[in-house]
This record gives sequence, C-alpha cells and structure tokens, in this order.
Amino acid sequence: MATDVTAGPISEGIYTLSTPEGKAVLMEPTATIFSHLMRWSLDEIEKFAKTGFVDRAH
Repeated sequence: MATDVTAGPISEGIYTLSTPEGKAVLMEPTATIFSHLMRWSLDEIEKFAKTGFVDRAH
C-alpha cells in the first residue's frame, strides 16, 4: 500500500482505503494498486493512461 494511505481490512480480501480527501472500498490486489493513485488528480491519472508513467518528481 502507499505510505500515505490508511488501509484496513473489511473482510478477507476486501479493504477500505482512506486519505484526508476520501475513501474507497476495493478487493485485493486492486486495493494495493489503487492506493498509489488515490493522491493523484484526475488530470494526472488521465495523462498517465494516455502517455505512460513519467517520473512525477521531475
């Protein structure tokens, strides 16, 4: 899970992910993947989907 996302199991294989901006309930392994996207804006996710990953620090 992303370090800035709080994750808690609801039941086996199902997690709730929380940030100050909101929360999501997802099945594993989708929860792990999504936890890294929760802090991205929709514009960042759309750009990633269209162009692929580029180091966000630069």
